[in-house]
Amino acid sequence: MSWEVIVAIWVSFRDRIRRVALVIGVAGCAMTGAASSVSAQEIPRYDPEGWCKRVAEMGGGSSEWMKDACLEQEQAAYDKLKPQWKDVPKKARNWCNQVAKSDGRGSYAMLEQCLDMEFFSKQKNENTKFKF
Repeated sequence: MSWEVIVAIWVSFRDRIRRVALVIGVAGCAMTGAASSVSAQEIPRYDPEGWCKRVAEMGGGSSEWMKDACLEQEQAAYDKLKPQWKDVPKKARNWCNQVAKSDGRGSYAMLEQCLDMEFFSKQKNENTKFKF
């Protein structure tokens, strides 16, 4: 199998995991009504090692390659979010933190994706009007 095929499979798998985890997180937050406040100055502390171990063990096995790729993705998301965190609106911080830690460990990649979707949706909603 070529590296291009392996990378394509990983990207597809990663995107599916993100979508499933985000849906589960949103549903879990909605059902529990959990409200946790996140500091405006400090990005939340998650357990990327635990999260990536869990991702790597999906399907009953254990993949070092999957764990490594997951950790790289988590690190990239953390590095992107950390300097921007203080500028993220409190409502988005709190909501996306709940979504990102819906499994108990937390995922910076899920946090990043949730915030990206919140900002995109806010911009879209500002320009979307119901038409009669």
